[in-house]
Amino acid sequence: FQEACFGMPLLPRQLRGIKDVIRRNVQDGVTDKGHVTLSGFLYLHTLFIQRGSAETTWAVLRAFGYARDLRLERSRLPPLGTLHTDQSCELTEPALYFLRKAFWEADADGDGALSPAEVEAFFQRTPLPPWAHLPAVLVPRSGNGRGVELEGFLG
Repeated sequence: FQEACFGMPLLPRQLRGIKDVIRRNVQDGVTDKGHVTLSGFLYLHTLFIQRGSAETTWAVLRAFGYARDLRLERSRLPPLGTLHTDQSCELTEPALYFLRKAFWEADADGDGALSPAEVEAFFQRTPLPPWAHLPAVLVPRSGNGRGVELEGFLG
């Protein structure tokens, strides 16, 4: 990210030094192929902030399209396109796998449905739930009294 964010690459020796610091402090911070993982990246930025270089972290966030409120700028998001009434779009298998996994992780009590509290916990990191701007008829409902089941979550 050094070159993408600041326009200058690190020297190989500098890069090795950074990865060595990450390896010493974060068990899974660098892969066997030498790539910095998310854990390593977060550790590195924690160090920047602890050492008074928070502006470095902000510069990286801005370079990747984040605004000061930590939201992605709309101009950086790919266009979703416009669907006509006779068209639909489908999720890919990897996307469905990701959403199914997220559902089962959010289902804290393992009953196969997300209670209102589980839904709230699931979306607590987002500014608004995804249906905040949708008409009420499009919001996932359960009808079973248990909460939102996987089919409604994916639908």
